[in-house]
Amino acid sequence: MTATSRFADLVNSSAAHLAELVAGRYNMLTEIEQLRADVEAYACKLENSYGMPVLDWLDVTTGAPTAAGGDVLIYGRNLLQSQTFDSLVLTCGAGVVTLHALTPGVSGITVVVAAPSGSLAVTYSTTTKICTITPAAAGSTDDAVATAINTAAAQTDGHIRAISSTLGTFLSAVASQPMTGGAGDYAQNILRVAGTQCYPANTQHATVCAAKWTDTSIIATFPNLTALTPALAATDKVAFSLMSNGKIAVFPGLILA
Repeated sequence: MTATSRFADLVNSSAAHLAELVAGRYNMLTEIEQLRADVEAYACKLENSYGMPVLDWLDVTTGAPTAAGGDVLIYGRNLLQSQTFDSLVLTCGAGVVTLHALTPGVSGITVVVAAPSGSLAVTYSTTTKICTITPAAAGSTDDAVATAINTAAAQTDGHIRAISSTLGTFLSAVASQPMTGGAGDYAQNILRVAGTQCYPANTQHATVCAAKWTDTSIIATFPNLTALTPALAATDKVAFSLMSNGKIAVFPGLILA
């Protein structure tokens, strides 16, 4: 999805319109009037926040926003903007792990399983968007692989979640595969707190790992804001913002605990 698709309301490219052009009945005055009507209609939608993402409130039972960071649950509306998430069913013999991108849109993430060696390792580069899984020398169960991907200490934390579905073992290399199925502008989906990017939370469990970004709520992991320059502290007020498919919502005035 391109950035210009967010302004589809301003593009008069219906079949009837195209037929008029082909038939040579194009009228400049009519076209200007139509464009003006489209702009006015779109402006009204913006003024009324029609279909725009809205952040409503925080549920502190999940975690209060603190200067030291942690998971925070925020409720709202239209937070997904009809986007979907990339996924990949990764299979190695009887071992099966289903991977999902934590952020919606066409992610460009690829996954490769290296030849077993040493102990189980998982790496992820936010630059290349390559996730590399290296099973242990004797192989790694799919539960172990999923747990390694979902752990808070993993490089995949905030980017990929995994669900183990069988009792198999990863015993060999698997060629690079892309995650697919997502719809939306991945690069235009950004969470920020105090101007610092943060990411959807993960679940540290092999077989239960639900999406934390839905159309009505997001569980995000706030970073340690005391490490910023200047450092933030308890009682400071910060803003949390969401860009969803290029459309921005702001929740101002969070008071840090």
